[in-house]
Amino acid sequence: MEIRDLMFWVIALSVTFPVVVVALTELRSRVQSETALQLIRISTNSTVPMIAAWVLVEKVFGIPRTDTISKVVQTLCYVSVLNMALLLLNTFLVTRRSRTNAVANKDGATRQSPSKVLLDFFRFIVILLGTGVVLAVVWDVNLGGVITTLGVGSIIIGFALQDTLGSIVSGFVTMVRRPFAVGDKVRIGDMEGIVREINWNSVVLRQTDRSLAILPQSDVAKRAVVNLTRLTGSEHTEIVVEFSKQHPPNNVKRVMMSALGSTPGVSQDPAPLIRTKDHTDVNIRYSVRFWTPQGISPLETRDQFLSRLWYVSKRYDLKCELPTRKFVQTVEKPSAESLLTQYRDELSTVPLLFKMGGDVLEYVAKGALLHEYAAGESIVREGEMVTSLFVIVQGDARAVATDRSGKQHQVFALKYGEFFGESSLFSGRPSPYSVIAMNDISVVLLDKQMVNRLVESDAMLVKEIGRVISDRRERILDVETIR
Repeated sequence: MEIRDLMFWVIALSVTFPVVVVALTELRSRVQSETALQLIRISTNSTVPMIAAWVLVEKVFGIPRTDTISKVVQTLCYVSVLNMALLLLNTFLVTRRSRTNAVANKDGATRQSPSKVLLDFFRFIVILLGTGVVLAVVWDVNLGGVITTLGVGSIIIGFALQDTLGSIVSGFVTMVRRPFAVGDKVRIGDMEGIVREINWNSVVLRQTDRSLAILPQSDVAKRAVVNLTRLTGSEHTEIVVEFSKQHPPNNVKRVMMSALGSTPGVSQDPAPLIRTKDHTDVNIRYSVRFWTPQGISPLETRDQFLSRLWYVSKRYDLKCELPTRKFVQTVEKPSAESLLTQYRDELSTVPLLFKMGGDVLEYVAKGALLHEYAAGESIVREGEMVTSLFVIVQGDARAVATDRSGKQHQVFALKYGEFFGESSLFSGRPSPYSVIAMNDISVVLLDKQMVNRLVESDAMLVKEIGRVISDRRERILDVETIR
């Protein structure tokens, strides 16, 4: 090498290397992106010094590329560049995953991002290609012979590990297709459960009995997979209920839909479904299907629905059976005489009615209805017509009204002996408030004819009802004027 060329490379390296390092250091103080900072850090600490060392070895010291020292320096340069390529790949995939999750949160759709195993696979491909380039370009390795040798060995290994490799390939296909993710409720063949783990060779399901099922990926690939979570974005529950054939099916469906509507956790989008399933000798089976949003326990929602169904069935005197127990039919139906005695005793203790004579109480008891409601159940809904006066004989409730913005406010509390439904009953207009049971509650229903009989028999009762109506109207007006 001529002395002129040697001096050129020495001067160029002496000037260029410090300038590039200073420029990268200054740039690092100005950028905000974490990825850019990592790229600058890798360039400053390894890539630029390795390139400078390569120029120094080859151009200044005159060591040929075929020498071992030069090959080592070249390999280190390629490794540094490969490290930067892996960082860019990781940034691209993570950014794409973040954007996917952001879009999913914005439009409410469920979209699957690449799994960690799939990301590792892409990194492995990049490393494999980089290694091949280094071996072929720097170390002059004949990759054709290596591939041929590996091909023959792969055939032998493939026959020996056929089942294992089949599961791994199936697992890779599952990672690419992403038919389900950890946390989804799925049905794989005849097995149903929540996905707890996905790896290269198996899928782990937690079944409804809380046992763990480990399914090989090769078996998953051969079975029908139904993602129950992704179908609706919520958990799906189905219950089979039996009612006596003497009850009209449409009435039964309305009663069950009422129970579903008052059950916390039951999603209205999609709406619950009730279908006639089949007929037995004495009963009709109904399929009750509802969905619960993610984060709400389906088992807890199922329990609350079945509890409310007991109260609703009892109120409407429906003979209801569930797969494991009978609700209404487990006790003998009380006689009319015992009911009359029970109603008369309960009504006689109510402050509103205890001054009435025995004849009036007996008249009311003969036509009164005793209904029971579960905690949290709506007894009266705002905007519906009320044709009876409700008198509380056990439990507590609260009345709520809606303001102009649609927000609900409690307007008054109700306890033993108090009544409600008076506003709609006397005005003939929809109820201006809703009444919700705060705990298990029993109420006696008095129709308009009975209430008129009571009013005619006691002038003080007229004043009491009028005072209550006036007081409650003022409270409701205060709520309606809230903006």
